[in-house]
Amino acid sequence: MSDRDDALSFFSVEGEKLYPFELEKLQTAVRHELGQQCELVKLAEGGHHKVATLKYLKERTSLVVPSVHSWNSKAESEAGTEYMIIEKLPGVSAHDAWKVLDLDAKKRMTVDVAMALRELYSLRYSQAGSLYIDKDHSITVGPIISAPFYQTLDGEIRFPDISLPDLSRFRGPYSLTSQYLASSLHAEFFIVEQLHDSVLTEFEGSEEKLDTASRVMKKALDLVHVYPGDQPLKAGEGGELLWNPGDKGNLFSLLLDDFRLSNIMVEVPSGKVLGFIDFEATTTAPLWRCATVPSWLDTEEDTGEDGEAASLRQLFIDTISEGTQGQEWMQMYTHGKHFRTFASRLELGITFWGERDSEDWVDERLRYAKIHPGVGLRELTHQEDYEKRYKSTEEEWQHPVLSKTLTKVQPRWPDDHPVMAAPAA
Repeated sequence: MSDRDDALSFFSVEGEKLYPFELEKLQTAVRHELGQQCELVKLAEGGHHKVATLKYLKERTSLVVPSVHSWNSKAESEAGTEYMIIEKLPGVSAHDAWKVLDLDAKKRMTVDVAMALRELYSLRYSQAGSLYIDKDHSITVGPIISAPFYQTLDGEIRFPDISLPDLSRFRGPYSLTSQYLASSLHAEFFIVEQLHDSVLTEFEGSEEKLDTASRVMKKALDLVHVYPGDQPLKAGEGGELLWNPGDKGNLFSLLLDDFRLSNIMVEVPSGKVLGFIDFEATTTAPLWRCATVPSWLDTEEDTGEDGEAASLRQLFIDTISEGTQGQEWMQMYTHGKHFRTFASRLELGITFWGERDSEDWVDERLRYAKIHPGVGLRELTHQEDYEKRYKSTEEEWQHPVLSKTLTKVQPRWPDDHPVMAAPAA
């Protein structure tokens, strides 16, 4: 193999067609920009919206993020591919350092992260989408860059042998929450229409199962407009108004996609946060969807936790909820929780809507939303869900062993609620 052959590399977009690029020319572009030889390391893939996100955060926040030295969003660049030359931040990824950090260091890191995410939450946008650099070099909100608008679904290549149809019409940007929530469902309906036979293989060739999933997905589309849709968010039934979609310019904030320990650079052994990396698929989204606890601290139902993660989670919440902005975050976090569950399900594809109990789940929330607009319905805990599925008869509750380990499911709606109350005898 010649040196030139060895320097010719290939990349693919979502496992599709292979595109060649010359590593040597990419190295030349880096040397030209920085004036020195550098080692090239492949990072997570992402469009030029990542450049816009980094530039925006660099200019508008106090967060330490990599500087963008140069970038090219054209496949016909001198390197034969899109590329981005960014600064390498100091420190070690928190994922790699986690096992060697003591509790005090982890607490310091948790506080630093909470303060940074509170600052991100304070950002406001009038549309839901992704950040881009326009022709005037200013940052603007454009089409959404995230699943399910690409070939992968839940981390797997969905249809390895064919390409998805053009879904650009469904990517926004959107000015209404209902439009934003419905976008992935509209895209999925279009995929089913254009790639019917391929989608059918996901249901083992059963038209009946596909029809059932399609019916439930249509109900989910109805739910999008009322749960919460463009309804004002309330602090429970009869509670105060927390968030009103009618407040123009105050609809959306910044949502980090899959924010992980590996996105955080820390100092060892102190745990001090030195910066944040990899803002791939970052979008603007409704406030209630942006008010989240990082997955590595979300131990709310993990009763087997030894206490450390739970204490760090509480420290995170105590820190991020400080001040006026923090109090709003706390309200959105608390009262938007069940709407976030629904929003996350919207990206799972049609097979999800064909799963057991999906239709009952949607129907229950459609009924609930009519009576409680702007209020989320509490989700079942893991134990309650288990009991609902497998331990529903009175005889099983009287079982001498089960009765010691299981507790009856408490109704999430009052007994005298119009939906729950039995007709008078």
